[in-house]
Amino acid sequence: MDNIFLEMDSIVAEDIIFQKWVSLYNNKDTRRNKALSFRKFLYFLRNNESYNMRDATPSILYGKAMEYQYKDESENKGKTAEYFINSFNIQSDETRIEQLLLDFKYWLINIRKVRGSTASNDVTNVMQFYKRLKINIDFKIKFDDVETIDRQENITDQLKHEKLLDIFNKSDLIEKCIIATGYSSGLSAVDIGNLTVDDFKSGLREITDSEGNRIKYCLIKKKRSKTRIRYTTILSNECCLLIEEYLEKRNRQPPYPSSNRMTYLQRHVFNEKNDKLFIKKAMKKPVIKLDNDGDIISYDDTKRALGGKNIVKMYARLQFDHGVKGINGGYSPLRSHAMRHHLGEVIAVAGDTVKKIAMGHKLDVTQSYGKVTDEKIINAFIAVMDSLSIAEDMRIVKFGHPDYDKMNEKLEMHERILKDVFGMTHTESMTKDEIEQWKKEMWASEEEGDS
Repeated sequence: MDNIFLEMDSIVAEDIIFQKWVSLYNNKDTRRNKALSFRKFLYFLRNNESYNMRDATPSILYGKAMEYQYKDESENKGKTAEYFINSFNIQSDETRIEQLLLDFKYWLINIRKVRGSTASNDVTNVMQFYKRLKINIDFKIKFDDVETIDRQENITDQLKHEKLLDIFNKSDLIEKCIIATGYSSGLSAVDIGNLTVDDFKSGLREITDSEGNRIKYCLIKKKRSKTRIRYTTILSNECCLLIEEYLEKRNRQPPYPSSNRMTYLQRHVFNEKNDKLFIKKAMKKPVIKLDNDGDIISYDDTKRALGGKNIVKMYARLQFDHGVKGINGGYSPLRSHAMRHHLGEVIAVAGDTVKKIAMGHKLDVTQSYGKVTDEKIINAFIAVMDSLSIAEDMRIVKFGHPDYDKMNEKLEMHERILKDVFGMTHTESMTKDEIEQWKKEMWASEEEGDS
């Protein structure tokens, strides 16, 4: 964030109305995102002479909007519509807010030179401020005229597997764990950071495939931190083996009496139920307290937890180290959300309902959690386990499971129909969204037949 916005920090942090609004959001990163957008908005208003709003705060903006909205109520008698209009030098309340946001959009894109997607996010956050606090807004701010990053198109520009494998092999253990977790489960950076040791150990299972290979997987059932929508997903055999190795190293004892015992203890798991699964490589501050006998008195797991922000930073460093940049200034294909998108593409062969439950997306009114058992989710993941593994020596799962054969038959049939009906030339000219929509309709019709 530019230093010019920092003076807005205290205004946003101390404003009662703003804090009331952001408290409606559970996720701290979402709250931070709202605060960053509002800092820009306040700076824009306070430095725009045409609005005469040098004292603008969230509370003042809310109060003025409420005054106009309820101008006919008894407490506002005597104050005419012209009073409220003139106080903002705009034609009407809704027009006032709309014009403010249109000017804000112009300022972000043409003066501040931010990306269209960033401007859209900032304007949307300000609109949500009014809407969630019951201010009537019926208009929309469109960004069709702005060159924005097509998130879906950009994310689908996945790394070639050879490149991802090369990066994976050169990564250290915790980096491999994070990449494999996102690649196989589709969890976001925040949700990976929120996993506990108990989430992993209590969900760990083992089966044997048709060739006698012992395959581990981990069933995870939680709610997404961002939306509070529940999900059911799986960590692959590759991922489970890496995490087991990681936990073993975390709990190592000092090899020699002269070793720094504190260095080892700070990494130990003390409470599986609450301790986060992934922690920082190095702790700047002590996380445990010892008594005179060297026994542990207390510890603070929050100081060592890796968290979503550090996972994002990890990917940023890997992007830099391996020269993986975004296409035309867009998002890099080496990022947490790209790993999540990979799971979405792979698990789509199991049908739209399974995909949404695995991804933690909201179900349609015609879909039901009750129709999709844990067993169905597990079978769907096992059927595509090789596609959720990065290292070649982990692509060993062999199942004669009926779900595996059925899903592969469906996938091959759909790809064959795409070629036969549309032809290769037409298929290549179709957009990703058009192909995905067509597949979705195909799956929906088959799911109805299965129910």
